[in-house]
Amino acid sequence: MACMHRVTAPQRCPLPQALHLRIIPNAFCPACRTSYSSLPVLNRVSLSRPRMRSPRLCSPSAYLVEGASQVAEIAEVSLPLVGGVLGGLVLTFIGYRAAVYARIQYITAALIGNQTPPDAAQVLEIGIGGGKNLYYYPKGVGTVLGVDPSPNEELLNQSAIQAGVILDFRRGSAESMDIQSNSMDAVVSTYTLGCLPLPARERVLKEVARVLKPGAPFLYVEMLRGACKGTLELIEGCADFTGVEYDAGWATNSLDPHAIGVAKKRGVSSQQAVVPGSKADQAIEELENKLRKPRKRGSSSKGIR
Repeated sequence: MACMHRVTAPQRCPLPQALHLRIIPNAFCPACRTSYSSLPVLNRVSLSRPRMRSPRLCSPSAYLVEGASQVAEIAEVSLPLVGGVLGGLVLTFIGYRAAVYARIQYITAALIGNQTPPDAAQVLEIGIGGGKNLYYYPKGVGTVLGVDPSPNEELLNQSAIQAGVILDFRRGSAESMDIQSNSMDAVVSTYTLGCLPLPARERVLKEVARVLKPGAPFLYVEMLRGACKGTLELIEGCADFTGVEYDAGWATNSLDPHAIGVAKKRGVSSQQAVVPGSKADQAIEELENKLRKPRKRGSSSKGIR
């Protein structure tokens, strides 16, 4: 039996009374995870089931309800103006948008939960908004630093408390951040870059690369429809990133394309650097010792014996 959590319905809901869901599966625990199908194998980025900070990660059905409530306002305005076949098409479009929203949120949770270093001391999230992603970070993450020019601070603080995350919020633009260079173990951006003009996106990517540690990941989920086009090309063309990976299926989706993937800052991380006393360091030391040894008379000068 799936774990059920009671939630309070909003005071005003444009959905019909039959769709007022007061009890929804709002989380899944180890006992009921098998009731959900695993994520599909992506073309270039492998997103397995997320490592959750807490059992507050919503199930796909909960996301579907949330997406339906967001697009229902469109129906409330559109349906009185249309009828018959056209009205059916509008309802079909609304259902599709709700399904896409649910799926994208579920994949976002998997991306952040699996690709964020579990022992990260500091993670930066640009465009943090109301803090919906705070529930997806691994349990071992130290501090999440959120930057947003116009956040919902009340909802953000509530989300941080409920998710058990140490949040350091700073109001401002991601184009110019007062953050030390090479200090972040990961940077997350969801539906942020696409809201900016192309020149502003380039500046944000430069700032993201500046604050990231060498070898640290940049995780992104961005819309590619309409004015949001070009974000993936900017990430791939940024000289500060290497190993850019993305889901080709979502990137080429004809109806609702998204850029979902990971890029890493160029350079070698401290974990990948040669540690003193390692085998490579010992081999170098042995070679230097051989070169320092005095040669005997009559020995060949072509090599070291």
